[in-house]
Amino acid sequence: MTTLSSIYYDICVETGRACVKLYDLFGGYHSDMHRNSKGSPYYQWIVGGERALSILWQLLPYLIIKYTEACCALSWPLCGKGWRLTDDIRAKRESIRQDLKRMKHPCTWT
Repeated sequence: MTTLSSIYYDICVETGRACVKLYDLFGGYHSDMHRNSKGSPYYQWIVGGERALSILWQLLPYLIIKYTEACCALSWPLCGKGWRLTDDIRAKRESIRQDLKRMKHPCTWT
């Protein structure tokens, strides 16, 4: 059984488009082209942690489609370096993770 105290989440910004330009601007990690299960090409750029939140603040004025997700992610609580998270921070992160998950996959039926 996995308990909330044994789960660790961190915030990250990830995109499949414009990844080379974002990598040039902000650093992080980017992968070369891969192909998904349908054979379509994709690229990936990822940056995490405190730097991800800083980048989101910088990108926020330019976001249209992902604006709501970015605003939600910006409420992510940081606790400094290390893995020692309080139960309150873990619960807040889990709540934000669930909110972001719902935003990515909204239920369209009741």
